[in-house]
Amino acid sequence: MLPKDQRLTSNRIEYLFKKGRNIGNAFLVMRHMPNKKDKSRFCIIVSTKIFAKAVERNRLRRQIYEIIRRNPLPNSTPSDIALIAKIPLTKLNFQALTKTILQTLQNLKSNS
Repeated sequence: MLPKDQRLTSNRIEYLFKKGRNIGNAFLVMRHMPNKKDKSRFCIIVSTKIFAKAVERNRLRRQIYEIIRRNPLPNSTPSDIALIAKIPLTKLNFQALTKTILQTLQNLKSNS
């Protein structure tokens, strides 16, 4: 799990969905916008359409948080980021999931 200062609060998530920009691929949609903090903050959204059981949704969410925790964003502007899982993401193993998440976050860095 990420430290509390790297997680988004619910009111900030609502603001991010109103004002943020999208980057997406076949596996993820990423909403993002710059923040005035010294670190990027994240939230992971896995809907019941992806996995019906909460155990499975939470497992995927924990895996994504662990990938983000192990691979911090180097030399990028601090941002608020919401990662929204799509159905094809469920078919990836952990190594492929890591590669996909890191490529998506790299696209954020190149688009900023």
